[in-house]
Amino acid sequence: MNMDEISISLQLPLDKDGFLRRECPHCGRQFKQWQGTRDETQESPEPYYCPYCYASAGADTWYTAQQREYIQQQAMAEIVGPHLYRLQEQLEQVSQSGLFRIEMNTPLLVEPEPLAEYNDMIRLAFPCHVEEPIKVDEQWDQEVACAVCGINYPIDAVRTPLREEVGEALRMKQEEGEHPNVFVSHASEDKDRFVTDFARKLLGSGINAWLDEWEILLGDSLVDKVFERGIRNAQVVVIILSRNSIKKPWVKAEVEASVMKRIQEGIKIILIVLDDLVHNEIPTALQPFLYQRITDLNDYDTELKRVIDAIYGYTDKPALGSAPAYIQNPIEQIPGFSRIDSLLLKMAGDKAIENGHRFSIETQEMLSQAALQDVSPYQFYESLAMLRDGYYLELHNSTGGEPSDPKLREMVRGGVPDFSITINGFEKYAKAYIPEYKAIVRDVHLQIVNEGKSDSASIAEAIKQPLMVVEHVLELLDRSGDIKILREYNGGITTHFMNPSPRLRRRLEQWDAASGSGRS
Repeated sequence: MNMDEISISLQLPLDKDGFLRRECPHCGRQFKQWQGTRDETQESPEPYYCPYCYASAGADTWYTAQQREYIQQQAMAEIVGPHLYRLQEQLEQVSQSGLFRIEMNTPLLVEPEPLAEYNDMIRLAFPCHVEEPIKVDEQWDQEVACAVCGINYPIDAVRTPLREEVGEALRMKQEEGEHPNVFVSHASEDKDRFVTDFARKLLGSGINAWLDEWEILLGDSLVDKVFERGIRNAQVVVIILSRNSIKKPWVKAEVEASVMKRIQEGIKIILIVLDDLVHNEIPTALQPFLYQRITDLNDYDTELKRVIDAIYGYTDKPALGSAPAYIQNPIEQIPGFSRIDSLLLKMAGDKAIENGHRFSIETQEMLSQAALQDVSPYQFYESLAMLRDGYYLELHNSTGGEPSDPKLREMVRGGVPDFSITINGFEKYAKAYIPEYKAIVRDVHLQIVNEGKSDSASIAEAIKQPLMVVEHVLELLDRSGDIKILREYNGGITTHFMNPSPRLRRRLEQWDAASGSGRS
């Protein structure tokens, strides 16, 4: 087996604003990076810079100690564990032939508890890389560096409020009857051919468009009017980019002031592109923004509507319909699993408990149940294949039977009349969907250590739990060498065991010490 080809899906938690916690490998301080969608034309920066100590390091070296430990434990449970368990089962099958006996004790590889993330720290955005905001400690009051290029800024110059706060303030002003203030940045050469007519149409739509020829009178200061009145009071800045404006120092100054106001206050910037400007000709600070191109300056009603809608924050997005049943299903989604993978594993685990064993789960019955949750046959069989590849399910293939679709048969390698949920799969199911599963595992230990029980039926009766769940815990203990199961072949159900290890009592003591209960 080529271990280089094995991969697992890990999802580190983000805070509610979409930021991932990071830790500097040099100074050890923590900050957060935004995990939004990157422009396809942009390459991932290499290396990143620490906002506190300004040191740089490779992009894959910023994990926190907790994240590294979680990744290692998850990899052991997801990759090493299933292969060890599969090897142990194969050795047991060889031993059952009677020719010779091989014993292998597999350690219990427990999946780590999911990491939690809190919505702490303050948000910063940098003029050099507006699209790469970060968060830093609320108590930090010194200069901070951009994580992408390492340029330093005073922290007050890059501190920014949450977008939701700015949007809510704008909505409240509109609800109070105020018209949104919009500054129109442009070159004077574009006035007659477009800008004046465009600004009049904004006014006609209830938008207080700020245009220099209407606002600046004889004797007024240009700087005061444009920057201290026009841009400062604007809730939205519309920038008209053309062959004329991209060459104008005055327009450049307005762009810089508008970008800083966006960083500090979160205002909206709307770009309108005239002529045949291409993306690389747009000022660097404005390239991350979506723009509206206008090709016919005498007929732009459709484009004007989009601009007006953007100013008011209006969208003609259709009303939401009902989500598929499997999305509405209240079951917990297992980390690293899709919703359908989680649903199918839960269905298989529930069926195993109902049957009293984890073998021979009828595929057609599960497919029918999945259809009630709006899961298509393709989604069902794809999920079967994914769970098989992760060794959560074992598919029992045949040359005939369903699925009949050639693509689906190729996906699951033939017909699948039935399948089994593996020990690893049932453990994943139990942790996610059996209430108080940890307490059940502890109760099984107590019945063995304190009560001297040596069969699954009496333990299940004593702790009032399904026999299948108890036998699963016993199988895990057998794998780790903590007990020795005596197998009965009347239906393949394990019922008796012997030789409990002293590790069981030691484990109970450790659990009790951790919980502070002091019980033995």
